[in-house]
Amino acid sequence: MMDGSETDKPQQDISPKETVASVFRQIDQAVRDNRPDEATRILRAFADAQQLDGAQLVGNTVRQQVADALSETLGLGDMLITDPQLPAGLRSLAQEVLDSTRATAEIIRQFSKIDRVVVTEMGEHRFIDMDQSAPKNQD
Repeated sequence: MMDGSETDKPQQDISPKETVASVFRQIDQAVRDNRPDEATRILRAFADAQQLDGAQLVGNTVRQQVADALSETLGLGDMLITDPQLPAGLRSLAQEVLDSTRATAEIIRQFSKIDRVVVTEMGEHRFIDMDQSAPKNQD
């Protein structure tokens, strides 16, 4: 598990799709070959890969489930903003709602771009550090 330090990098040689049996065979072989550091590395790599797979699964599910609602809100917001009968005072409020909805859509989109999991803690709660886990310049 990662603690947010810059040196924590996920191992790239274990796929999240790799079976538990396959990983344990690799660990067993490393132990039989008296390579405990290699066994530990394999286990950590598998745990990191599983953690990344779980984060991506949640991110993609949230994105898919929320996308329709946000698309509808954005569409209606755009129609409302362009309505010439909308009073100016309401137009600025509607623009704030629209901007907030776009920002929310962008946050959700970032979840589908997670390529590693860096965890940060706030009190008793743990969160994925999105700034370190999802590259910003990737579409």
